[in-house]
Amino acid sequence: MKEIELKDSLETLYYDECDNGLQIFMWPKKDVKSFYATLSVKYGSNHTKFKLNGKNKIYEVPSGTAHYMEHIKFNEPDGTTAHEYFAKLGSYINAFTTFEYTTYQVYASSFFKENINHLLDYVMTPCITKKLVDKERGIILEEANMGHDNPYQDLQFTFFKNIFKNLNYRNLVIGENSEIKKITAKDLQLVFDTFYHPKNMFIVITGNFNPYEASALIKENQKNKEFASYANPEIIYDKEPISVVKPYEEIEGNIGEAKIKIGIKLNKARFKINSDIKLKVMLGTVLNINFGLTSEFRNDLLEKELITAIDSSVFCKDGIVLLQVTCQTKYPEEVTKLIKDKLNNLVVTEQELNRIIKANIATLVLDYDDIEIVNDNLAYSIIDNGKVITDYKDIYKSIKLSDIEKLIENIDLKNLVVVNMVPNK
Repeated sequence: MKEIELKDSLETLYYDECDNGLQIFMWPKKDVKSFYATLSVKYGSNHTKFKLNGKNKIYEVPSGTAHYMEHIKFNEPDGTTAHEYFAKLGSYINAFTTFEYTTYQVYASSFFKENINHLLDYVMTPCITKKLVDKERGIILEEANMGHDNPYQDLQFTFFKNIFKNLNYRNLVIGENSEIKKITAKDLQLVFDTFYHPKNMFIVITGNFNPYEASALIKENQKNKEFASYANPEIIYDKEPISVVKPYEEIEGNIGEAKIKIGIKLNKARFKINSDIKLKVMLGTVLNINFGLTSEFRNDLLEKELITAIDSSVFCKDGIVLLQVTCQTKYPEEVTKLIKDKLNNLVVTEQELNRIIKANIATLVLDYDDIEIVNDNLAYSIIDNGKVITDYKDIYKSIKLSDIEKLIENIDLKNLVVVNMVPNK
């Protein structure tokens, strides 16, 4: 058992590892009554092409296979479902699939041993038959059709299709109907055998529990399981150009007023910052100062009633940096021009930088009041960075105004995309 100091909060994270490679991350919090456990697989919707064991043969599965697997996994070999088992314990379970990983969740306040054991058992036990696959297909297709009526999803993925030419971020996590219909039991078995291996998984537990007892419980559970040798999958990504697919598109949605999504696609190498973590923190700080809750630009637009909401975010993957601004407005044409102009004239002062850094550091501490937020943050950090980041506070404190100014100099609007969603006519 290893103790890791979380410098941001002066809390302690406990880490252990099973003989089969399953990693265990635990953060106990005695002043709560519940616990939250997540078992994550480093396999998401982006992982459709891969090689095994260093060989040249390329395996490919349809888009949406990761999400399909998430659905199938709730089935048990005895004909029941995981939902039925956990309902008897009074526990809440769910799962979700992202571009990069799939997570299975259980939230409970009692029966710790039973919950943890069965979470590991049902996720790690194969139960893939043609009958189950065919049965689940109709449910997933219905879910996909419901997603097409979701204006937020439609806006986001229209935007990604116009930004990305090759990367799978342009494809829905659930998959298009045509792809869902192609997925077979053979595809799912290949994915399970390749990716649902302890060396490609980790468990995070937060809340009221004893980490030493939890670690012993998990190790005992894993002793009774047999796995084939790990295939060391190598994900294959198509090379992505810096140019965008389509600079502007107008679409309709079931909304009351227009929603605009504006993004700048940039080459990560131009920033000459080796750490993706620091680059994202710095870019996020720039956007926060210029478009965040306390920004002069946002407050001016609200005061003039030009917008009703505005948000910004940073995407950094596979050598691509994407700065995104999303807003809701009755005046899309005018507001688009204002946001473009602001993106082309980003400004950060010493006073604003210090204020945002202090606010972000305060948020780091406040997050530790919630066992779900801590669990989610730990899992995301492990997936996104390959490890738990323990020193965000130090990263924030290391940022200098001169570094921010150099960063801004490398932002231009050459590869900019605008998606304007207007109310249905």
